[in-house]
Amino acid sequence: MNIYEKPSGSYISYMSNLVKEYGGINLAQGIPGFMPPKELLDILNSLTHKAVHQYAPGTGNKSLKEELSNHYNNFNTDDFLITNGGTEAITIIFTYLMKILPENFTTLA
Repeated sequence: MNIYEKPSGSYISYMSNLVKEYGGINLAQGIPGFMPPKELLDILNSLTHKAVHQYAPGTGNKSLKEELSNHYNNFNTDDFLITNGGTEAITIIFTYLMKILPENFTTLA
């Protein structure tokens, strides 16, 4: 497979195998291999006692997008795309690029 070819099978398996081969932090399966910062663990612990145990809607967590919009000089909340992880983000970017630049991917290979 060349570097511009879409991997066959699962993107998660593909990214996990790359981490095994070249090293890195495997976020593809949600198993980073290190302990998160204590501050993050404290926040997560406090959240376990609240009723927030659902995935965000497909359009994203509205309050999080509003917080980001305010923090980054009032960008429109539609300017943000929040994914459920790095693999999903990479997949979306790759899919988008394949749709707008398909001839570049086939000629660069």
